[in-house]
Amino acid sequence: MAGEIRSALRPEVPKARGHAKVYSKEAILRVSRFLLVALVPLVASPSFATNVQCPAGARCIQVDPNGNPNPSGHFTAQCTGMFPDFVDIVPDDYVGPRFELSQDYPIAPPPQGLRPWIKFNPRDPTQVDDYMFAIRDYIYEGMLAADWRGDKNKVRKWYHVPWMTAGNHPREFIHGMTQERFLTGPELGIKMGTTVQNWAVGYYNDVDGVAIGKVWRNLGSLTSAGSQFGEGAVVAKVLFTAAGPNDFEATVPYLLEGAPEWQVNAQGNSPQSKQIQAFRLLQMDIAVKDSRAGQQAGFSGHLLTTRKSRPMMDGTEWSRSGLCGEMILL
Repeated sequence: MAGEIRSALRPEVPKARGHAKVYSKEAILRVSRFLLVALVPLVASPSFATNVQCPAGARCIQVDPNGNPNPSGHFTAQCTGMFPDFVDIVPDDYVGPRFELSQDYPIAPPPQGLRPWIKFNPRDPTQVDDYMFAIRDYIYEGMLAADWRGDKNKVRKWYHVPWMTAGNHPREFIHGMTQERFLTGPELGIKMGTTVQNWAVGYYNDVDGVAIGKVWRNLGSLTSAGSQFGEGAVVAKVLFTAAGPNDFEATVPYLLEGAPEWQVNAQGNSPQSKQIQAFRLLQMDIAVKDSRAGQQAGFSGHLLTTRKSRPMMDGTEWSRSGLCGEMILL
């Protein structure tokens, strides 16, 4: 996304529409047409995709880059629910996991759940590390075992925001990631003239899920009423980069060694060209609705990064994440 580097790496604004992109009226109408024309018939119709095999229970349709139905289109739209999971170019021989949008949003606020961070004061400098790691562990619980498939988490479900399938860089099909702003050297020690891609995906806990459902439940009358997240809302955004050791200046150590690695169907030389590539975790942004943070918004934000020098507490690279920044949003 355009903007300064800190804008590209900042935590997502913890509102129900915070993870959604802003589009023109024409783009919104195009997406609406896609939903009505392309996805609604999929509920009762067989897959239109001739080369791509969908997971059991899923429906696929071939589309153009804008999501318009096209039997000769190179892009595939997959729909397992009301909203499409992704619009992407899926290789014919791909047999691995595919992203499914976690969209079974709860209707009523969930019972008061465990909030392990509540025993720490986010405004106390001596407790902020414990506060942040308590939230991190809450996010990790069940999520690592589920391979970050929020709807498969056996401890607590996590949700996604819909309609990230529009625009020039819609959700890719492996992890549901969307493209962030590119990094070009000398930013962050990258070689002058070298450009690398960054992709990210956001997860929202059940408190957030209630607000997202209120906003998006009625497609015929989208509303922002009730879009404010309740106390205990947690948003986690994981941001991965394609930057490798050879992309940095010789004097800059490669700090991403030992970071978690994901396969991402990233951009090739053109929008019509995609390539599955190995990306490494650059950071994880966290936002939490905590009334102790302030009387208005009441959000605390945190930035975590991974380092090989940190020990793996549970045998996974994810446990190497540590606090890089912390802020209170008043």
